Amino acid sequence: MTPPPLRIVVSFCDQWADPGPDGAIQDAWREALCTEIENVDPTQMPAWLVSRYVGEMDCGGHDQYFFNLHGDVAARIPGTIDGLHMLGLHHAAEILARAHARWVGTVRTLRTDIDGVSEMFQKEKFDDLDDEYCILGLADPADHPQSVFDTYMRENIDLFIELAPPTEADQALIALGDPRLHRDGGRQAWLSLAEHASPRVRLKAAQNILRTDRKMAVAIGKTVYADPSASDWVIGNAVHFLSDKGVSTNEFDQLRKQRQHKV
Repeated sequence: MTPPPLRIVVSFCDQWADPGPDGAIQDAWREALCTEIENVDPTQMPAWLVSRYVGEMDCGGHDQYFFNLHGDVAARIPGTIDGLHMLGLHHAAEILARAHARWVGTVRTLRTDIDGVSEMFQKEKFDDLDDEYCILGLADPADHPQSVFDTYMRENIDLFIELAPPTEADQALIALGDPRLHRDGGRQAWLSLAEHASPRVRLKAAQNILRTDRKMAVAIGKTVYADPSASDWVIGNAVHFLSDKGVSTNEFDQLRKQRQHKV
């Protein structure tokens, strides 16, 4: 019996705290797309392969993409090209097909030392294809790989993500409704979430408490930064929040040590 696809669970409280595409759901996409290939279900494979290609192209172009694939190139490229076509990225698929033909048409010895890798990169000739890829989407947004991929992920959330229903503990969040409509502007509502289990909920509480209680807001933000269960996205936003409030480098170092110690 074939096991079901591996999916990342996004809790109701995190959806409530940050329901936008750049929040909890985007975090889950990143986690799902970083899983090892042996954990990827066939239904997920096209998107997983395309994410690898788009990610490498945004960082270093075709030479980096091929070097990072190493011996798996032959096995991965056809599926990636098919995945690009599936998403409607036909021009990107055609560029990758030409780049692959150029790659396999050259005999090379792969090296892993820094000097050797640098030398290999200098010998590769993908600048023209990299340039073709970089201008995709300028004339037609439907050709922009990252935008099309993001849209596909939003429209196919259940492919990689399970949106969990509210638990009994989440009922308090539901009861809060929109804190902005409370008579006190939501101050007590946000204060009640200062010790919530979810780092994302606490960060949202800190951001909303700031205008009425700066000291409390900073204290909550620090608990978020020191929490080992906080995602990279949440920690990054906690850093931005706390930096603007005068938290020193030494304080960040101490909070980071707390997080590492708890892991």
